[in-house]
Amino acid sequence: MEEKEFLWWNPEKGKNTRKRCEKSTCKEALERIKLQVASGRLKKASKIAAKVERMMQKTKGYRYFSYHIPQDGKFEFFIDEKKLLKEKQIEGTYILLTNDPKIPAYDAISAYKNLSEVEDFFRQLKDNLGIRPNYHRTDRRIKAHIFIFYLALLLLCILKRTLILIFPLKMPLNWQRQLV
Repeated sequence: MEEKEFLWWNPEKGKNTRKRCEKSTCKEALERIKLQVASGRLKKASKIAAKVERMMQKTKGYRYFSYHIPQDGKFEFFIDEKKLLKEKQIEGTYILLTNDPKIPAYDAISAYKNLSEVEDFFRQLKDNLGIRPNYHRTDRRIKAHIFIFYLALLLLCILKRTLILIFPLKMPLNWQRQLV
């Protein structure tokens, strides 16, 4: 199977690395851990390190922050300038791999950007459909229920695309949830 790779850079994504670092949920979580250590609720260095590592993985804080646990009952964290510089260099850069060697770069990137829209519609399908518990007793009714909801999502997608064409840049980000 042939594959094709695309590399693209979005300058808007790489602009405010430090601001994103300062406002990150990781920093807030590190502050909470620091308060827990200072109050004595977290004492052992191994427990502190385990909690910090879990949180750093969960919030991707390892991209910006480092920490130091000099002894039991002590915890320090800081913005790691080396990590921040490395993140600035790569932030906004994306690599896309496709198995269609004939697809133009623009089409591949557009399809990838629309992927989140498709995932969001499937999430709505599962959340709003109310599959669990399902009170239909026959297969025919279950299939009809899913089909009707699928048609509703299709209409929502068509409505969204039409509204974007008519009113570009005037759509609120959460407009879909307001309609449903």
